[in-house]
Amino acid sequence: MRKTDATAGCDPSQNTCTEATDPQLPDMYENYMDYSSDECQNLFTRQQADLMRSVLTGPRAGLLWQNTVGIESPAIDMPQVSAQPNPTQGTLRVSWKGNVPPSNLSVYNAAGACVATVQPTGMTSEIDLSQQPQGVYILKATTGTQHQIVKIVKQ
Repeated sequence: MRKTDATAGCDPSQNTCTEATDPQLPDMYENYMDYSSDECQNLFTRQQADLMRSVLTGPRAGLLWQNTVGIESPAIDMPQVSAQPNPTQGTLRVSWKGNVPPSNLSVYNAAGACVATVQPTGMTSEIDLSQQPQGVYILKATTGTQHQIVKIVKQ
């Protein structure tokens, strides 16, 4: 069978590891850290993601805030967003300083999935995270085309 789509080189049955003992398993062709074709790569293993996260929140945390490409960052003209209590056990109260509230508030889990969205109508909003598991979340406040990010910890 000949594949003609963008994943034509992605063979889920291919096994190039002939020295492995049973059970023989197919190659993990989707892994970004593999030698697969670019069109096949679409994931990291959980352990790879955990390692990257621990490096970026530990010894290399400064990389998240450095402008290493030499491009000047434009001034951000948006309200200063704060979230309380942080860490939270459920309800997060989001407030901002400024005349106009953000147009959208979104909360993302560590896997990047949006777990809550609120469209603010006043100068404060509440976001219910009580049904979410413990962990680190990202609150993204959007005003026009600009975004402000706040790290949230759910206990």
